[in-house]
Amino acid sequence: TPPESDDSSTSPEHDATDDLGSYSSILLLNIQSLSARSLSRWKIPHQASEIEMRAARNSVPFIALTETWLKPYVHDAQLEIEHYNISRCDRSTRVGGGVLLYTHEDLPITNVEKHDDKICQLLMCTCESSKMIICLLYRPPDAPYESLKSCLEQVHNYTKDQDDYETCFLGDFNLPSISWSPSSEHVSLSESAELLLGFMSEQLSSQYIVIPTRKDNILDLFISNSASLVSHVLTSDTGMSDHRLIEIFLSYDPCQPNISTPPAFEDQSFRSLDFNKADYDKINSLLQETDWDALIQQSDPEEASKEERQYPAKDSFSQKEETAAKA
Repeated sequence: TPPESDDSSTSPEHDATDDLGSYSSILLLNIQSLSARSLSRWKIPHQASEIEMRAARNSVPFIALTETWLKPYVHDAQLEIEHYNISRCDRSTRVGGGVLLYTHEDLPITNVEKHDDKICQLLMCTCESSKMIICLLYRPPDAPYESLKSCLEQVHNYTKDQDDYETCFLGDFNLPSISWSPSSEHVSLSESAELLLGFMSEQLSSQYIVIPTRKDNILDLFISNSASLVSHVLTSDTGMSDHRLIEIFLSYDPCQPNISTPPAFEDQSFRSLDFNKADYDKINSLLQETDWDALIQQSDPEEASKEERQYPAKDSFSQKEETAAKA
């Protein structure tokens, strides 16, 4: 069951995220045009946008924007956010559409793939360091069944055989007929809505946004195959769009992956020996050369000095932090 979402509004005096302390989240917003004409609304000179301020305040590994309206003549330099890299898929023909993904510079991405059928736009990429796959979709309200089907096939092909990766499939799906409340039933679903639900069932995925994102409709979705990835979802009004700004709070920070460090042992302790790198030929030779009868004849082996009881083969083991003498 998806975590409960909060319905909160932002104001200049107070931001609901201020109550949450340090956190990591993904931002999702239908920005409704980042075209050259509207860039002044997004990038006011000498001022930071609302999204930039949120990204600077806490860890935001990904910022996902849909309906960007971008064309090739709008350069990435016009859209820069400090410490973020840009990936985008623009609609190639008619006005509107498009998706853009900001990825934090600490999260290098690979295998970027784009799909644009002149109706829907889809961007997919992989973050190896955090074992995450991001798929960002914009589907317009009038998109035909076949267009969504093509996008879902692209996502399936991209994510198949990647069971050890957490998949984040998000964006503006424009499927208001689906009721995402756990207690309600779906009524009069469109073919596209049934297609998405079937895809989610096959992928063993859940959808985590359960309150309206535009007026009374849940249009923006966050779908994941990981039951432990999302801890909380918050939405808030924004002056940048008539869609609500969505924050998907994560259970960990992908920008700071856990790095396993080996435990430290004292140099002369038994646990410091690395048996995988021992020179067993030398050990066997020393065992054969040892006068075991003389050792057994010691009156009290427990009280013998360390020099008398020093095991001669110990030096044949590599210390765990040293290079093996012989693999």
